[in-house]
Amino acid sequence: MADIRPFPALIYDTTVAGDIATLVAPPYDKIDAALADQLHEHSPFNFVRLGLGHGSLDPADPGGRYQTSARTLAQWREQGVMKRCERPVLFAWQQSYELGGVSRTRIALVAAGGLARFDEQVVLPHERTMSGPRQDRLELMRATRTNSGQIFMLEDDPERVVDGLLQEAIATQSAAGSSPTFELVDYQGVTNRYWALEDPSLHEKIRNHFRDRKLFIADGHHRYETGIAYRDEVVTDGTSPDHPARYGQWAIVNAQDPGLHVYATHRVIHGVTPPDPDRMRELLEASFDVEDVETDPITASADLSPGVILLVIARQEGALRLRLSDAGRETLNRVLASPARASMQLDVDALHELVIDGIYGIDRAAQVAKTNLRYRRDPCAALTELTSSEVCAVALLAPTPVQGVLDCARAGEVMPQKSTDFFPKMLGGLSVLDLAEDATL
Repeated sequence: MADIRPFPALIYDTTVAGDIATLVAPPYDKIDAALADQLHEHSPFNFVRLGLGHGSLDPADPGGRYQTSARTLAQWREQGVMKRCERPVLFAWQQSYELGGVSRTRIALVAAGGLARFDEQVVLPHERTMSGPRQDRLELMRATRTNSGQIFMLEDDPERVVDGLLQEAIATQSAAGSSPTFELVDYQGVTNRYWALEDPSLHEKIRNHFRDRKLFIADGHHRYETGIAYRDEVVTDGTSPDHPARYGQWAIVNAQDPGLHVYATHRVIHGVTPPDPDRMRELLEASFDVEDVETDPITASADLSPGVILLVIARQEGALRLRLSDAGRETLNRVLASPARASMQLDVDALHELVIDGIYGIDRAAQVAKTNLRYRRDPCAALTELTSSEVCAVALLAPTPVQGVLDCARAGEVMPQKSTDFFPKMLGGLSVLDLAEDATL
């Protein structure tokens, strides 16, 4: 199934570029204009200059973002700021953090992964994509001929075979006195240790493990589809099977890893006219078992579990605890037109279909456009917005279970926007997949 390979990575030479902590950047879609400016100031070699540079979005503009990024990368390679590894490598990426007073470490395998169309059932998505971000990433890929960021993948292996191989390799290198290729504390407060693994026998064990595995996109759907589009432009019948354009750069995490965390993403509903309180109650009770909550919403949200939605309606006391009723399940089944999807009973489906669309009238197109919805990780930040006269309600959710993501992908379904918020986030700049023809795999 999955074709996993070591690759001749482009990496920073910190003896030339400086401290790696000043060079890496968050994922491009987490960087707003102010943060981009800050990252530009961190270092003349910060990775944001390649992934999200200044300038117009016209690919023909010599001073635009894409051509500037291409020139920047060429200059960095000429100056020795970035260099290609002498041998194909895999990377073991440890991300350590503290959450709720508990120390956790997540481990990922970073490798080149063979691109496959979704209908080939090798790599499975759980989100829809939009054309704008896909085109932006494609223009950057065309200009720089690199696959600059890792696509966050999940595998589902209760035995955690690859995790064991990576841990063993790290222990062996540590015992021999070796240090990680890169080590830093990032913007999330996460300690990152990035280990280059050059042992061909280890490479073969890992490749063999994935040959009968499916993988799931956790984050990076746009970049994955961009990789497919670029491959289809470059690859012909006579192109080598080892050409790097056939591959993407993936960071693969086991769905069973206890260091994998998912945050909830809460919804702020605004700019629509809500039903009056009595009618609202009637509409909610048509699909949910509704319970009045007298305690502070923040307190009530602390013990939210899957299957429960906390709806806080503006200018009303308390909150409402919603649990999908039998009648609601029947309605959701009918609306989704997918028994498999309805059987998953995902809170985000119930909220988006039966409340956000069914009651507030914000249809799927408006949800995608974020016309009347805002998303917040912090429940306090979401609830603070209730002071605004335009805000109608805040819906607080439990995190979507990882198993729900896998089940949805296996069923060929896609979830509503912002259904998952995996943590820790990946970082741009630790390694780059060179797509030049001589960087064969």
